[in-house]
Amino acid sequence: MNRPLVVEDRWHIAIDHFATAQQVAGIGEATVERRVRHMRLFAESTDLEIEAVTREDFERWVLSRNMAKLTNGNVTDSARAFFRWAEESGRVRVNPLRETERCKPLVAPDLWEPHIQAWERSMRGTGRMPGTIRARGRALRAFAREHGRVSPWDVTTDVLLDYFGSKAWAHETRRGRASAISGFYRWAKDTKRTKKDPTKKLPVMPTRRGVPRPAAEDDVTVALAGADPDVRLAIELASGLGLRCAEVAGLHATNLRERDGLWSLRVLGKGARERVLPVPERLARSLRARGSGFIFPGQVNGHISPHYMSKRVNAALPHGVTMHQLRHRFATLAYEGTRDTFTVQKLLGHASPATTQVYVALSDDTLRDAVESVHAHRGGLARAASTHTSSAKG
Repeated sequence: MNRPLVVEDRWHIAIDHFATAQQVAGIGEATVERRVRHMRLFAESTDLEIEAVTREDFERWVLSRNMAKLTNGNVTDSARAFFRWAEESGRVRVNPLRETERCKPLVAPDLWEPHIQAWERSMRGTGRMPGTIRARGRALRAFAREHGRVSPWDVTTDVLLDYFGSKAWAHETRRGRASAISGFYRWAKDTKRTKKDPTKKLPVMPTRRGVPRPAAEDDVTVALAGADPDVRLAIELASGLGLRCAEVAGLHATNLRERDGLWSLRVLGKGARERVLPVPERLARSLRARGSGFIFPGQVNGHISPHYMSKRVNAALPHGVTMHQLRHRFATLAYEGTRDTFTVQKLLGHASPATTQVYVALSDDTLRDAVESVHAHRGGLARAASTHTSSAKG
């Protein structure tokens, strides 16, 4: 074989990880075996790195095999599943077997793109998180592609209202898109690119309060019992420290600190807000056992992608329970133990206690105790009033 051994090793290691991910996702054993067999066959027939494979490379390979139509379809299904996983886990930047249009990076029309890139550089310069910059850039480019013949500085409030009114988005999606577009125009006005901000007269989109959805204790216990070591540790970090999915995925050994025999974890959360969490000794041992690099190694700047982390943890949890609900569970238990909203707010890294309240589910016992304490107080007042009335009559 004329291929460098390192390329072959990377393919087979990736295929092994792909097989594990498929099993975790509940894919049938026969399907997993077939997909792995097809991808090993492809891997042994190419000298390309995984990241370098294109749609044309794969299609040429399929044609060269002269396969029956049914086999051709099965092999293509296997490759699509593999490259979809490879993109989600960060092994490739773009899935080469996506629809052609979706393979292309989202780029705005020429009237918009230079300004959007300048805005993104500005956000990086002010310390915005990479995920926030990507999401805002994506939202603005999507708007620009629908209004490409109009300069950004000729957009009116009516154009924006028509745009938002034509979309059947979920409420949070609508608020996120509006926030991105408003942020762009505030920046443009501050930097003297335009004199007007068409978003200033947009109606305020109300915030809808969420509902606490903590995972049940039994759900966590069942998931921990059946999970592999990576997923088990991720569950413990989310349910025992309240970490977000992205915070778990990006943890590095240097985030763990020791002082006077006590361990703590430095976490960089949303809005570049840093918090330091106390870490129990047992959990600190588990983190230290991971070595000196990223706790969950992967292909996204050296660590696993948040999307893939969430997918793996969700697959281990009972149906309908998500990784984010583990954070709700932590908040609820922390509040029950302290009865202090501000302490829980600090542990979760929230900017506002109002956000923290959405995470805390009050138990039936807590509500009953509150009502009974009111009635006990009223009963005491009634007895005191009765005693006072009797004394007056005497």
